[in-house]
Amino acid sequence: ICRPWLIPHVIEPGEDIAIGPVTAKGFAQDHGYSTITLGYRFQDFAYSTDLRDLPPPAKSMVRGAKLWIVGALQQAPHGTHANLDQVLGWVRDLAPARTVITHMSNDLDYDSMVEHLLPVGVTPAFDGMVLEF
Repeated sequence: ICRPWLIPHVIEPGEDIAIGPVTAKGFAQDHGYSTITLGYRFQDFAYSTDLRDLPPPAKSMVRGAKLWIVGALQQAPHGTHANLDQVLGWVRDLAPARTVITHMSNDLDYDSMVEHLLPVGVTPAFDGMVLEF
């Protein structure tokens, strides 16, 4: 019999976690269809993917981050993922110093986003990207 060698650890919203010297706090995000995912706040950095909406407590966790990595799947509305217009609205409201868009489908063209769609301080992620803040 092959038994799992990983021991699961359920992280609850609001719980502090530590991975070596790095600490973070998880926060609940709406992933659509009554599903909750977790975003994370690491000091001045917030991370939110696989979300459809940000409830008010999640917004307070992201507000004012120096860097926010956030998923925007496509331009059109989607049942389980935020679209680009939603994310840009959150950016205006929550005022992170820098935002990196990730979790994009092929509906979002990198060059078009950079040249025409994204305001200053918002960039699409790319393979091999290194972030310093």
